[in-house]
This record gives sequence, structure tokens and C-alpha cells, in this order.
Amino acid sequence: WTYHELNAVRTVARAAGHAFDLTTMVRDPLRRIVSEYEYLVHSPLGKFAVHQDQWLYVDQRGHQSQTVATLTRLGRRIVDAHHRRATHGSGGMSLEDFVNAAPGRHPAHNRMVRHLASDAPRAWLGGAYPATCCMGTIARDTTVAWARTAGGDGLAANVSAALRTLAREEPVFSDEGGLPRSIGEAELRVALRRLADEFVAVGVLERAAESAALFEHTLGWTRAWANRTSRAAGTGRWAPDARGRGGRRTRVSAALAARIYQLNALDTALYAAANALLSERLERLTKPRTSSSRK
Repeated sequence: WTYHELNAVRTVARAAGHAFDLTTMVRDPLRRIVSEYEYLVHSPLGKFAVHQDQWLYVDQRGHQSQTVATLTRLGRRIVDAHHRRATHGSGGMSLEDFVNAAPGRHPAHNRMVRHLASDAPRAWLGGAYPATCCMGTIARDTTVAWARTAGGDGLAANVSAALRTLAREEPVFSDEGGLPRSIGEAELRVALRRLADEFVAVGVLERAAESAALFEHTLGWTRAWANRTSRAAGTGRWAPDARGRGGRRTRVSAALAARIYQLNALDTALYAAANALLSERLERLTKPRTSSSRK
């Protein structure tokens, strides 16, 4: 979900008297980029996932249905890498090639800021599409099902209507290679403000146990998910063999790591802010309360 989409659901839910707080988890940009690369380029599911519109590798300009959408040039390169590997057993696409493709417009770069700063939904909310086409369908239908459980058919209908009205009027992609428009400092400022003001709990994937403590205190969640999160994300700082999704290890040179951070400068700033916010909120939980603060 982007912030804009979640906020639409939150507005409807709160108007009907239902609690609806926003939370999020952020991840080290280097680990996140490696994970996305491993999943899309090396996972058997990657050649199918790249067609799903939430990844922004699908060009839907002028299209109303996922069935007629076409892959961007970058998306096609990823699918071609799968084909070469399946046909010839080699070829593929290196992490360096993936990182340096379409700098400034790469869908993977600064993805966290892009989602948090969004003021318009993604294309899958805007029209008809096959019921099983993408994760966007699942996210929408699951949200409507939650609304039905929480408030009956009336709330479900209102949530569904709110999502339908989010249809994007402007093009989803720029005219340059079918890739999303570039973002910059203005979007970062919006994302940082929303992170601090709109999310009651912000976690950091590399600090899963601390994040779980905050979520437990703020939302009443249990910490059972923290162990799974820790195992999936790894612990401590990045290492040269940063593990991607599915357990595969991709070695990352110091030069390439620096390049990834450079191309993801907005997400890197967001990650630093999220770490500071997590530490600040945890400190509030552990600081002894004075008589005046108790009052």
C-alpha cells in the first residue's frame, strides 16, 4: 500500500467509528535492493512477479486492464534474463546491471520514500482487471473483507467505494521508457513528515526485537512475529554477503554498496530518520515517569 491508499481507508473507517492506526517497517536500503534483485531476477517466481503492477515494472499508460499492460524496457530485461538462464543455463542479470539500469527512474530505487510520499494510488485501483492478476487485487479484497468483519456490509461498501474513487487521472509512468517519474527532496520532506506524524509505530527491520517492543506497547501486539522477522532480515549491520530474499547470498563489493546508497539517497535519509524515531519512542517507554508526567 502507498500512504495515499491507506489514508483513504483510514478516513472511511474512522468516520464510521472504527479505530484505524497506521504502522510501518522500513529496511536498510542496501538490504532491500539486494532482496528485490534476488526475488525478481533469481527467484522462480520473479518472472511472474515482475508483471504485477505494484512493482512498477509494468507500463499501463492508456490501459484499463492488467491483461493488456506491457512490460517496461527494464521489466523486459528481467524477464529476458530468466529466459536466458532457463534456455542456456547462464546469462542472467548481475546485481550491478540491475542497480545501474535507468538511474533516477528505476522503480526499485527510493521505493520507501515513493510509497510514503505518494499522493495518488497505483494503477491497479483505477479500473477493471482480472480477479487473480496481482497482489494489488489481494490487498484490496482483503481490506474490504476486514471492513466487512469490523463493521458489516455498510463499512465494506464504503471502503470499496473509497478505493474505487482513487483512480489515477494522470499517467502512471513517464514517457521515458515507461518508468515512474523521478522523485526528489520535496517527496522526501513529505515522507519524513508523514513518518513522524501519521504512523503510531515505526519499526526497523534490522532492529526487529526493539521494533516488536514498541509495537507491543503501542498496539498490544505480541512479539511472536519478531523472531521470524529477525531470521528473515538478518541481524546487525550489512555484511559483504548480504542475504537476499529466499536465502541466496549475493556478494556486494564496497564500491557497489556505495553506489546503491548513492542511488537510494532518499531512502537512506528516511532509514536514518526511522532509526532515530524508533530510538526516541523506545526511550519514552523506558524513561522513569515523574509525578507530574503521571498526573
